[in-house]
Amino acid sequence: MRPAVAALLVAVPLAAAADDLPPPVAAAIAEVEAACGSAPATLDPFVIDRQDVNGDRVPDFILNVGGLRCGDEEVSQCGLMGCPKIVLASSKNGFVVVLDIYAHDLRFRALNGRPAASANDEGWNCGSVRGGPGRTTFLWDGTRFACAE
Repeated sequence: MRPAVAALLVAVPLAAAADDLPPPVAAAIAEVEAACGSAPATLDPFVIDRQDVNGDRVPDFILNVGGLRCGDEEVSQCGLMGCPKIVLASSKNGFVVVLDIYAHDLRFRALNGRPAASANDEGWNCGSVRGGPGRTTFLWDGTRFACAE
């Protein structure tokens, strides 16, 4: 595992996972937790990746939300489109959500000198339906990742 990646790979109570995170990141986790109502919420696995995605040399947060467990009941957040991926990047005002999508995987790289994200998904391409699996590219526009296709 890369040193830049912090991963919690066991079922983790969301409130405990959010204790040491910046408030916007903790708020994104609380929003996932709200789906359980009053039942205790855990994500199995709940993975938080730390990686600079917007090119400012500050590690950002990528929340990979898989199966949600509400008490003893598993409630999958994943489907044909993949699993929720929530990206919070550093800004002048702290961390903000810059990409919130469903995808099977999400990768970050530079494209023509600009930060870019590439998502492997099924049947969706920048708001239009496609007839099968493919990759969608998002380019950093200075405040968020915008669909490039």
